[in-house]
Amino acid sequence: SAFAAYGNVPDELAAGNFQKGMESFNAATQHAKVSGNADFEWMCRGYRWMAARLAEPDSGSATAEFDRAVSELRRLDSEDSKFFADQLESVFVCFSRNDTRN
Repeated sequence: SAFAAYGNVPDELAAGNFQKGMESFNAATQHAKVSGNADFEWMCRGYRWMAARLAEPDSGSATAEFDRAVSELRRLDSEDSKFFADQLESVFVCFSRNDTRN
């Protein structure tokens, strides 16, 4: 399932293992896409691009893709998608404040 592919990715991001996080969320995104779960797919995409933003804070493309994922979740307008959009924004702020590379 997509949840199995999700694994310990939050731990990877918290530890600053952004590349591993991106790889894991790419796999989770594909699982969610195949299962037809758009809310979970866009949440995984958001986390994938969050990892890219954390790895390269000046990356305009990572920021744009992260913002797109949040926007798509808001557009889907389900209870889950709204929760995921809020979660992505909150978690990014938390990780940005606690940048483990410093």
